[in-house]
Formats: sequence, structure tokens, C-alpha cells
Amino acid sequence: MCSVETNLTSTVILPHHKDYWTSRRMAFAAIGRVERALIAVKTAPLYTCRGYDEDGQPIDIEENLAPFDELTEARLAVQANPNAMSVLEAQKRTYLLDPAHL
Repeated sequence: MCSVETNLTSTVILPHHKDYWTSRRMAFAAIGRVERALIAVKTAPLYTCRGYDEDGQPIDIEENLAPFDELTEARLAVQANPNAMSVLEAQKRTYLLDPAHL
């Protein structure tokens, strides 16, 4: 008998392991976050105001950047998750991560 020592490590989690399903749930949750953020970007108002004065005029009009910030954070989270990236690649939906795609 001959034994060989190796220092190989793998980041692949086998499907029968409990961590596999946890990582898959996290991957799909991250993808869902991107999908919800895209909807928010498309439907949220571009400007918000703090309120209205007695004449009905808006007070302190500001750009509503929160949906765009959330989309950026969600995309970065997916890009940092190898399982989420592999799911998007398998589904041919990596366009969700393209900044030009809104």
C-alpha cells in the first residue's frame, strides 16, 4: 500500500452535506435581493420631499438614491457569493449584475 499526502483543498460543498443547502439558500436569497432592488429602482420615485408647506409646495426636494444604493449593495453581495454567481451563470442571467441593466 502506498499513501500520498496532499495539501489540496476544495471550496465545493457536496450536495449531501447540510452546508450545501445553507449555501444554496443564501445564494438564492442574494439573487432575490437583486431582483427586488431592480423592481424598487424601476418603481420608486426619483425625487422625495420632506413635506409640504401651507401653500402645498414641497419642502426640501431631494434625489431618491436609496433604491440605487440598495441595488449596488445587492449586486456586490451576489458577486461575492460564488454559489450565487454559479446559479446566475447556469440560468444565463448574469445580465442582472450589469450596471447598465435597470
